[in-house]
Amino acid sequence: MKNIFILLCVVCLTGCVAGHKYNYKTSSLDIPVKPAEQRTLILSVEDLRPYVLSHDKEPNFIGLQRGGYGEPWDVTTGSGKPMTEDMSAAIEKGLKDVGYNVVAVLGNKQDEYLVQTANKNGASRIVVLKVIDWKSDVNYGITLNCNLHLSVLDADGKLLAESKMKFRKKIGVGSWATESENSHELAEEFAKRVRYLFNEHEVRRSLK
Repeated sequence: MKNIFILLCVVCLTGCVAGHKYNYKTSSLDIPVKPAEQRTLILSVEDLRPYVLSHDKEPNFIGLQRGGYGEPWDVTTGSGKPMTEDMSAAIEKGLKDVGYNVVAVLGNKQDEYLVQTANKNGASRIVVLKVIDWKSDVNYGITLNCNLHLSVLDADGKLLAESKMKFRKKIGVGSWATESENSHELAEEFAKRVRYLFNEHEVRRSLK
């Protein structure tokens, strides 16, 4: 009887953590820059995570949620779309909220394509966020692997400014049972890190 009880507990714990989904699309992004005049931006958020490029993980992969015995389960986007598409939607909204016109380009594109798109839409700046790594690992704490590279180019593709961030650290208490709390924690962390990238002096100056 005791063994059956333990087995039921394991099944219950596994069921609590399997299939978790996080939502970055609704991240509240207060971009710390404002255009001095009407300005159109091309926005490209590129997924360069090696485990996605190698097809080991799907583009909607966000990270891991561990069960009661530490077994890892994949966490994916609530929308079912690629993670960088949800990130792009959040950044696009944040930039529009402070007064920019934004044309979002989805998928990994060459600079030549972005320049062509800028010329076609009368954009004066191209903003590229390269997501080299972004993976959360949630157990009794939240560990985040982060490697982001933000670039601002002019309409001809000339680099005007860049800002980088790379770390692996614990960012929260985490919970293997509370999907919504973990989703909120990671969405807020994403918003905070994007604000840091845009708050770099040269980035702010290039976008005025």
